[in-house]
Amino acid sequence: MIAAPLQIGHSGNRCEALPKDAIGRPFTITHTNGVHRTLVHFCAHTGGNGVKPLMRAELFPATFDKPMTAYTFQVLKNFELHNLESKQSAYDYCGSLMRLTDNAFPAENVTPGFNMDKNMTRQLPEELRHLNQERLTLDGNFHCNKAKKTSKNSDPNDTSLYIGKAHFPEQAAQKAYLARAPKSQEARNNVLQQKSTCNYLKAVNNQDKEKFKNMEVTGVVNTQCSHVFVRASVDLEFGERFVNVDAALAHALRQKMATGATGEFKLQLEVDVASVDRVTSYDIACQYSVKVVERFERSFPDLVPIIKKMRWAVPALHVQGHEAGCLYAYSTAYMLATGHSHGETAEQYWPELNQLGPKIRQMNYGHRQDEIIKHHNDWNHKKMCKIGT
Repeated sequence: MIAAPLQIGHSGNRCEALPKDAIGRPFTITHTNGVHRTLVHFCAHTGGNGVKPLMRAELFPATFDKPMTAYTFQVLKNFELHNLESKQSAYDYCGSLMRLTDNAFPAENVTPGFNMDKNMTRQLPEELRHLNQERLTLDGNFHCNKAKKTSKNSDPNDTSLYIGKAHFPEQAAQKAYLARAPKSQEARNNVLQQKSTCNYLKAVNNQDKEKFKNMEVTGVVNTQCSHVFVRASVDLEFGERFVNVDAALAHALRQKMATGATGEFKLQLEVDVASVDRVTSYDIACQYSVKVVERFERSFPDLVPIIKKMRWAVPALHVQGHEAGCLYAYSTAYMLATGHSHGETAEQYWPELNQLGPKIRQMNYGHRQDEIIKHHNDWNHKKMCKIGT
């Protein structure tokens, strides 16, 4: 709060008719650099209303009856220009002003072996496993794609500045991993996945179609937690292939456990496998989970102990379109210790990220990924700030 009261009227000078011990009215003023709390002295001759003096001081009151909030003319003009040029909504503009005021809020996170006794979790009975449970969601999106190479988006030296330390795996390592994956549908069925028998998944078996003919990257697949924090992203090349989804899941697991010190990864892995109950939802979990252990044994053997313990679910809305067998086998309504989890939280981030699609379609690989990472980080930051409210 600004300590010195703001004088409204008399050209910024204190009204002589005000009592010497006048404290001032608590007041909130929003300007282009944030939201400010202060005290205001109105001219005593106005009866304390102060609407006209506020307007003369280029402060627009939020109400005309004893106002306690006002917006500077500058911030109103600034919003108008942003709205006209970028179509920014008042909600988003106010959100940016709030973050200019205070962009950091603490949040607590329970992690076994870090700020929680790892031995306590090992003693939990089966019916209380939800007390130490991590819920992940996997989902693909085809709006944040990349057009085929042209002279302006094919720079081979344009790589992500994060080199695999953020949401995307390191580009060279990811390309080498994909190069080892079977290319034909028949080979993928034999080695990585089997052809879907669920009526809902006919679209999955027909992903390599004409709709992607002008795209070098057809979209992204995300791994997120149940609080909708984005943990990992991987580019899609031929629709939503399991090899890409595996990479997103593996990257998310490694991002959490690889804390940097030599040998710490193994220790954290042992704690996680022994104590954390993981439930992962995916629209096509009924097919994806069938050979997931085999695929991880082939490409990510260090994570196999976690994958073997993972429980799989189909989100509550999507499972309604699956066969009856999927409903009883993969709906969280029939799973022990999952409460009322619906598993659909992955969908909540897409409307926000979809706005980025047209802007990044013609970007180089590295620039495009860094732009997506920037928005992932911003989304996660805002989720962290609001998670306790």
